[in-house]
Amino acid sequence: MQVEIPVSHKHDPDTSRIAEEMINQAGTRFNHQQRVGRMVKLCPGKTAAELGALTALGQHESSRRLADITGITVEKGERRKCSVKGTQMVTWWPK
Repeated sequence: MQVEIPVSHKHDPDTSRIAEEMINQAGTRFNHQQRVGRMVKLCPGKTAAELGALTALGQHESSRRLADITGITVEKGERRKCSVKGTQMVTWWPK
């Protein structure tokens, strides 16, 4: 399932909307959604930073794509200390 909810905001510069269109058209956003979603299935209970390290997407991109698929293929779990960041972070689980 391809999820393309808007990620740019109405007050963002035009370049944000252009970038959003580019990643949607190129399939990058969908590929990253699939990548992080698969990793949640393979390694449930990881944080966004841990998933970012496992997928080579990094925490920022991993967090964005997890937000895209929350409630569809993944859901938030309890917080715990992240092995990558060393801070309390939400865990992610397959839905």
